[in-house]
Amino acid sequence: MATTTTRDSGRVIAQRTPVKTHGSLAGVTGAPANTGDLPEPYASAYTNRRAYITYTAYSYVTPIAWHDSERGWIVPSVRYSVTTSKHQGHIRRALESYTETV
Repeated sequence: MATTTTRDSGRVIAQRTPVKTHGSLAGVTGAPANTGDLPEPYASAYTNRRAYITYTAYSYVTPIAWHDSERGWIVPSVRYSVTTSKHQGHIRRALESYTETV
């Protein structure tokens, strides 16, 4: 697993490379079962689509972005802490396209 800075994490995550930052942001292949603080309906959509999710970006233990092989990138429009909001911003800026709805 690669290690990078949080600032450079968006680019690595956009390439769907497994990564861990020096902080609380990570990207992993697949869809681990934990949905952390992800609210409904996103938590249910994430769980129901696990078979199609090829990559998940986590802030702490919450999925904040994931790649679905049929639907592309999903970056929920959910507000979290200042730190997690920064993580979301790095990812959004690095992605060419994504959706906020499921």
